[in-house]
Order: sequence, then C-alpha cells, then structure tokens
Amino acid sequence: MAIAPNVGKRRPRQRARQKGTTMQEASLLPPGIEPACTNLADTFTDGWEDERMRRVLAAICAGCPVLRECVSYSLTNDVAGFAAGMTPKQRKRVQRRHEAAAFRECGWCRTDISGLHGNRSWCSERCRKNAYTARKNSAKKVAA
Repeated sequence: MAIAPNVGKRRPRQRARQKGTTMQEASLLPPGIEPACTNLADTFTDGWEDERMRRVLAAICAGCPVLRECVSYSLTNDVAGFAAGMTPKQRKRVQRRHEAAAFRECGWCRTDISGLHGNRSWCSERCRKNAYTARKNSAKKVAA
C-alpha cells in the first residue's frame, strides 16, 4: 500500500493579495503566534462589505491573540479592507480622534497639556480659577 506524498505535510499558507499589507509579511509578530485571520485573507480584503459578514469578521478579530498589534499596525499603515475589527471608515475616524487628542493646550496660559492624564482643560488649579474668574467678570460687563 503506497502512502500519498503529501500526507502529514502542512499546506502552504495563502498570501494576501498585496505584498506587505499584512502584519505577517511585515514580520511584526512574535514567532509562533498567528493571528486568527491567517487563512481568511481574501475575506478580510474583499468580502467585508456585507453587514452580516462584518459582524462575523469583527467576532474573529475580537478573539485574536494579536489584536493590539493589529490595531496599531492598521492605524499607522495603509491597510486595505477590514482590519483590526474595523472598516476603513472606522479606522479613519479613530485616526482623526487620535490626532486631535495628540495636542492640547491650557485654556488660560496656553501651555501644552498633552501629557496630562484625563480630560483636563487647564494645566493647574490656578489657571482654572483664573479662567473661571475672567469668564465671570466678562459676563458681568455684558450684563451691565
């Protein structure tokens, strides 16, 4: 009895349509860890337009072990199709929000407060009080 020549061998992986568009081809993944979308490259680039398919793809992305790396890669590089659980339109929206939050300044003294945590508008309590007082005084002038 002869054994088939391909028994026990792994099938070659399918490549994405455009070279350099996946994280695997860019070699950004740690060795031994594969994304959940490894065998679904065509579905992620072409078949994501249907709402039902987007939900399925989003569920696949939600359980992926490299979702964080995929999100950062897809936001910094031009990736075609559905990636990191987001459509191209959703990725653009996230990029715009990130760029808008990248630089913030104090509402009173105009110093950079980008590095401060939270949703603060002033660099210190003194600047907050000064801005509040100035606003209160300008309201009094308008009323008078």
